[in-house]
Amino acid sequence: MRTVHALLIFALLILSSCSGKRGGAQRYVMTAEDSANGTYFPMRQFVRDQWKMNSGLPITLVKVVTTGGKRDSSYVSGAQVGLGAIMEQFVKTDIGGVELMGRYQVSVIEDEANQTRTFYYEAKFPELYTQKLQVITNPDNGKIKSLFVEAGGNNRKEKPVKLYYVVDRLIQIQEEPGSREEKKTEYFFQIPEGA
Repeated sequence: MRTVHALLIFALLILSSCSGKRGGAQRYVMTAEDSANGTYFPMRQFVRDQWKMNSGLPITLVKVVTTGGKRDSSYVSGAQVGLGAIMEQFVKTDIGGVELMGRYQVSVIEDEANQTRTFYYEAKFPELYTQKLQVITNPDNGKIKSLFVEAGGNNRKEKPVKLYYVVDRLIQIQEEPGSREEKKTEYFFQIPEGA
C-alpha cells in the first residue's frame, strides 16, 4: 500500500502544470497573507493538486543521472520512472503541519525585475528534516513556478538531499551534495503541445 501511495504522490508532482488547460482541478496558490498569517507551505497539498491537474496526460521524461562526473541519459515514461517514489521525497519535506509553526524563519521577497514573489523558509533548529524551502511564485496570480528544498544531514540519520522542481520542466534530486558519493538525477519533461 505504501508503494502505491508513493507512486501516486510522485505521479502528482511529475504531472504538475502552470497551464489552466489541464484538468479541472484548482492549483494551490501562494499568497503573501499565507506567511503573514503563519501558514507554512503545504507540500502535500501542492503535490496532490499537481496530480489532479495532470492525471492521465502522456508525459515522457528525459532522465539524466550524473555520478562521479559521468552522465547517463534515457527516455522514460512518467508511468515507468516510479514518480511516486520521486514525489515522496518532496512530500517528506512538507512543513505545513501545525506542529511546525514557529519553527521556521519566514521571509517574503518581491522581485519586480524578474516578476516573482519568493517565500523563503529557513529552519530555526538543526534537528528539523527540512532545513530550507524556497517557493517562487508569480506575484500576479500566486501560481508556483518552482521549488527548492535542502533537507536531511545536520546529524540526522537521513543523508542530505537537495530537491529542485520547475513546474512542467524539471525535477532535480541531488543526494549527498558536495560529497564523493554525490549523485544527481534530473528528469526533463517532454509534454505534448496543447496538453
